Amino acid sequence: VTPTVPEADLVFEKTRRFPQCWEFFEQDGNVVDPFPAFVATERLERLAGCGVEARTTLSDGAQVIAWGTTEDPTTRARDLRIAVWEKDGKLRWSHTLDRSRQAPNWLANYRRSFVTELPEHLCAGTLWEGDTQVLCASRASGEVSWQGSLPFWAGIDPLPGNGGLIVADLSALTQRYPFDGSEMRHRRLEALGGRSGYYSTDGKRLYFAPSRSDSPPLVAYDLQTFEEVWRVQLPASPKAQLAHAFGKFKRLLVQIESTLFALDSERGKVVWAYDIGDDVPSIASDATTLYVLSRRAKSPNRLVAIDPANGKRKWVAEPPTGTLHVLTVDDVLFVGSVRAMQRVTKPDEASDGQ
Repeated sequence: VTPTVPEADLVFEKTRRFPQCWEFFEQDGNVVDPFPAFVATERLERLAGCGVEARTTLSDGAQVIAWGTTEDPTTRARDLRIAVWEKDGKLRWSHTLDRSRQAPNWLANYRRSFVTELPEHLCAGTLWEGDTQVLCASRASGEVSWQGSLPFWAGIDPLPGNGGLIVADLSALTQRYPFDGSEMRHRRLEALGGRSGYYSTDGKRLYFAPSRSDSPPLVAYDLQTFEEVWRVQLPASPKAQLAHAFGKFKRLLVQIESTLFALDSERGKVVWAYDIGDDVPSIASDATTLYVLSRRAKSPNRLVAIDPANGKRKWVAEPPTGTLHVLTVDDVLFVGSVRAMQRVTKPDEASDGQ
């Protein structure tokens, strides 16, 4: 660590492990109404630690949370419960997505879940190794317009675009109707992607680098027009496991070997870079800062706060032993291991007396 980077005296609260989401979002098999009256100081901790699979706030202020129901003890399979609560906490509607067909290979096939807001619809579902499972319903009434599977591996969570769902698969960008999943538009990608390809999005563009190339191009595609915006030649293949694009910062993060590069997402130019080691770090952000948790085999892990504009390291700290990831919930910083979470008081919060 550069000596000029200040060591932060962070306050790590006591490690806590909260119940699983279904234990307080459900009662007798039904979604609770109204929204659970958590103790104010515990609301964010519970959302960070219960295993929420996807979450968003709609344009009208309603909040959407998707979580796994009670698991099958033999396969660990869970259905996906999707609930929408009004700003005042009243339950608007909920649905359950049946994921039992994935039970035989649950641990191998599950990737992550998503929630996507469209002008009139809300779509949610799960990305699997073999396909993409989707449920779309009226945002206002909850009436289901379509549910089914898109028969392809998806590189990004489905996004809204021109009234449909925008998805990127192994070889193409497509737009899908939220009423039946059929294809509206198609644009072939530069080359094949897949698990070793680089896919990242800030909701405005897809940033893609194909697999099976020692020096692939990194291409930005506009998600409304599907047109290429820019491309740069990379010196080596980026690590597919690290794919972050931050529209609020206009920054795209790419890790090549042991270096983390930040590119200007508008132009594709490298803005800053620094050595973080060979392991893929855990990364989170709040309104002004990137937090990078570097996990190192022969020395203590380190948590670094970075100014996304210029790469300046605001502070560095040593997180508790066993810390595996960093995340933010409503701009509050947490570190954790699996579902055991610790809330972090940052230097600016401490100075403000919070």
